[in-house]
Amino acid sequence: MKYTFGAIKKRISEAASTGSMKAVRQEASAIFEAAKLDDEANSGMVMSFIVVAILLVIGVTVLSSVLSASPALNENDTFFETQKALTGTITSGYGLMAIVLVVMAAAGILATLAYFKR
Repeated sequence: MKYTFGAIKKRISEAASTGSMKAVRQEASAIFEAAKLDDEANSGMVMSFIVVAILLVIGVTVLSSVLSASPALNENDTFFETQKALTGTITSGYGLMAIVLVVMAAAGILATLAYFKR
């Protein structure tokens, strides 16, 4: 649920007009819980970014190990074309890994800006 400053002020004023502090506390608690969920979503985005960054580092290490462990084949070997295709695919994927982090960071920034817009 979206809460602008005006909507929060209106809901608290309406609760206060009843003369019941219990109603004011309930409204404040409901608003706090809604904001808390948004804060948890932002924290989740940061944690997801960190986890993906760690997984990408581990993935690059594993793929690099696979390439270095592969035997050097000459053009007459049966699996030369397969190894060449595998090496090309892995090395072209390295550049895309950095783009994943940039896209995740942009999504996090946009989500934060959308949060402040409310």
